[in-house]
Amino acid sequence: MTVELYEEIKTAFEDISFDPLGSIRAEIVLKRAKKKLGKEKQTEDNRLLMYCIDTMFDILNERNEEKIHDFAHTVNNIPEIMMGKRNFYSFSGEIEAFRKKYGEKYFSTFNVVKPRFSKYAPKNSWQYFLPNADHSFKVQHPVAYGWLRAVGVIVLLLPMIVYMVVCFMNPYVWDNGVVMLGYAGSIMIGIGLFNVMAAFVHQYLGHKMTIICLGGGSFLIVLTYVLFRFVI
Repeated sequence: MTVELYEEIKTAFEDISFDPLGSIRAEIVLKRAKKKLGKEKQTEDNRLLMYCIDTMFDILNERNEEKIHDFAHTVNNIPEIMMGKRNFYSFSGEIEAFRKKYGEKYFSTFNVVKPRFSKYAPKNSWQYFLPNADHSFKVQHPVAYGWLRAVGVIVLLLPMIVYMVVCFMNPYVWDNGVVMLGYAGSIMIGIGLFNVMAAFVHQYLGHKMTIICLGGGSFLIVLTYVLFRFVI
């Protein structure tokens, strides 16, 4: 799927929102988009967008102008998730309002915590480092947020702790600065594992980040072992 098609879907939802019972062109765009989505690899993002399109047509068939407007207004910016501009939890307010008004059968998996993995970091990834970046998820899943935060801290620190314990069991390693190579590697592994945990709050920084951190960190630790075992 191209960014241009996501923009078209976004515009189609907006057109339906402004003209609930007369946006024939918008319906054609959504039908074409649905066919293309059906040919794509099924991901959480694709399934979400397909759900929005299918539900839009179901509600259009009800001919309830207010409901059509409300749903189109709720989902019109959801294609921005696929464009890397927003994450699912940033829509919690709009979705919760629609569910409260029309029933919890809509977005039935809304309260299920699901990880979102992507090949590349989204365009809005810089926002993940802001103080309130987790606010939407925290409000929607306060208990899960507490557990995920705790597990995130554990996986971040555990590789460093394990490495330090192993080093203290072999005190002679501190006689050489090479030990810091392995320590840097343990930090990288912790960051890689933390990135995987971040997928559960939809703040994953991409497979490239995970591979570099886990692979690079492991390489540094192995290199440190080889240097101490066979060189130093």
